[in-house]
Amino acid sequence: MVAADPMADDYESDAMPPRDAVRFRDKLVSRGMAAALGGTGALAAAVGVGVLAGIDPAAPPWVAIFPFAVAVGVTLLGLARSVVRVAVTDDEVIVDQGMRTTRIPLAAIESIEMIDVSERRAPAGWELLAPSGKGALFVGVTWRDGAKVRKSLLNGSDVTGLADHLRRARTRVRVEVDEAPTAAEDDVEEETVDDREERAREA
Repeated sequence: MVAADPMADDYESDAMPPRDAVRFRDKLVSRGMAAALGGTGALAAAVGVGVLAGIDPAAPPWVAIFPFAVAVGVTLLGLARSVVRVAVTDDEVIVDQGMRTTRIPLAAIESIEMIDVSERRAPAGWELLAPSGKGALFVGVTWRDGAKVRKSLLNGSDVTGLADHLRRARTRVRVEVDEAPTAAEDDVEEETVDDREERAREA
């Protein structure tokens, strides 16, 4: 059980609890997108209230369902697309987008690179785990999710710091994996111990 992180706010503690100590955290809010989606949602909700209040006597009350549905949908889209939180622990990268949390094991990362996205969408073959934005700089992470190879774009308020921490953490994990004893080495050690015991009995 990981002790409560005093640096984590209530949302991070509840929505993206780490399995290990957090070594780096970042948060990026796309204020332009949040304002646009928030304004659209508020307008749609206002229309629904107006329908219920009888502004248009010819409109039946059930018509309010449609603007309220738009308001809810836009709000959910804002939660998913306007804010991203990233946390790097000793074992994984946690990316939270409001309604979606992706966990990338450090041991599964194959490469880390900086990518400048010139359009308002992810390049072909990449998935965007961050608010979109023309001309934004992203950290491109290629990693294995089981048998599938995924290419994810991460962003934050400190993209360079995120990339540096990812590279250091990945290097440390790879060194630990390389230095870990293999099953063959364990078998050799067990056979050596057994041989010693057998020689002791024969003596």
